[in-house]
Amino acid sequence: MGTLSGVRRPGNVHNYHMRQPNDLTRKQMVSFLTGVAVAGGAAAWLVLGPLWAIVGLVAGPLVVLIAWVVLVSFVVPDPVVHLRNNEPYRALTEIGRDMHSVRRLARAWPSQFREPLAQRLLAQAEALRALNRTPQALAPAHEAVLIFRELVSENPGKFKHGLAHALHSEAVLLGAADRLPEAIETIAAAIGHYRDLGNHLPDLADALTHQAQWLRDLGHDAEAEVSASEASSIGHQIENRR
Repeated sequence: MGTLSGVRRPGNVHNYHMRQPNDLTRKQMVSFLTGVAVAGGAAAWLVLGPLWAIVGLVAGPLVVLIAWVVLVSFVVPDPVVHLRNNEPYRALTEIGRDMHSVRRLARAWPSQFREPLAQRLLAQAEALRALNRTPQALAPAHEAVLIFRELVSENPGKFKHGLAHALHSEAVLLGAADRLPEAIETIAAAIGHYRDLGNHLPDLADALTHQAQWLRDLGHDAEAEVSASEASSIGHQIENRR
């Protein structure tokens, strides 16, 4: 499921902050899109009249922002790809580059951009965790949980797995920070959602395994054995289906 886990630290930190030759800078993209918006507004004035130019002035900044984020999604590698390639520094750089814009879009168009914001926050938390900056990773992970809770209240069927994943990730961070009671409480919430979904057995098994480990660390051996046994049983089910 891609929950938080240790990632090998790259040897050369500075290389991950260097822009590749084919990458567009933020200034270049904004300048290009702003030029396109101005040209479009001028054309609207000439063809449709001054009223449309006024509409363009009002809507233009949001349209440019949306266009910029869409363009970034095509020309800039997904931070998750960097994480899979053991490049957390580069992932964090890409996330920081467009986080402000994604936040603005989530405020302006919440139905479309709250989930991308939450996913971005989870990737940020994973990158920070991989760089041994767990205390800093907790804040974006928790913010992602809050966003997914809002989304689930509006559309449970669509967003419940996202909430379960966010809770799972936050719990792993809490465990890494030795906040085991909070980690156990959070992972229990994730497990409840996985049970409700019914079709995410690998995620459920992983969550139960974490829960068993933390319960054992706190001396709750009997409860830990129950969770570990269920995780093992689910593992056998998964193997038998292959």
